[in-house]
Amino acid sequence: MKNITEHIDGQDLTLSISGNFDESTSLDIEKKIEETVAKEEIQSICIDLGNVRYLSSAGIRVLMRSKEHTSELQSH
Repeated sequence: MKNITEHIDGQDLTLSISGNFDESTSLDIEKKIEETVAKEEIQSICIDLGNVRYLSSAGIRVLMRSKEHTSELQSH
């Protein structure tokens, strides 16, 4: 996906998102987060929105789900 890059440092995942984070991209971004967390032993997720031009409610929903997922990982 061209508008998301990942960097893994130990158990920390940083995703940098650029462009629009809306209905048309939110499913791809959420899938990327889920796939990366599933294949790696990720304990924290940092989502860099510095290059996002537009953030819709669909993007916010993905952020909230990621927060919930990270909280679940930390409790185990």
